[in-house]
Amino acid sequence: MGIRDVQNLDIDILQRDLGSSITYRTVSSGYTASTGAVVDTPTDLTIVAIRQIVTDREVFHDPAFLQHGDLKYLVQKSDLSTDPTTTDVIIDSEVGTLRVFKFEVRQDNNAYIVYARK
Repeated sequence: MGIRDVQNLDIDILQRDLGSSITYRTVSSGYTASTGAVVDTPTDLTIVAIRQIVTDREVFHDPAFLQHGDLKYLVQKSDLSTDPTTTDVIIDSEVGTLRVFKFEVRQDNNAYIVYARK
């Protein structure tokens, strides 16, 4: 069952039964007037997400964005304090550190499909 196949299923049940714990790192930049420097501040959230490998079919239909080996994570919207961005990082103990490069809002508007790669 692919993430696209679970559009109508309850996200809470999916995460409880299929999810694994990941660290979702957001990076916000701020200007420090006293030094004139831009400072990046990372914020880590430990959340439960459902991980899947991007399929060959998805790569075929979206070769401009997707590559073999890319992963996608189903993340409950309420678990993140802001929308995902391409500066975000996923730290998955089973896979390693991945950079977010694309995201979509699930049809029912309660979860994100976050695409990431090494």
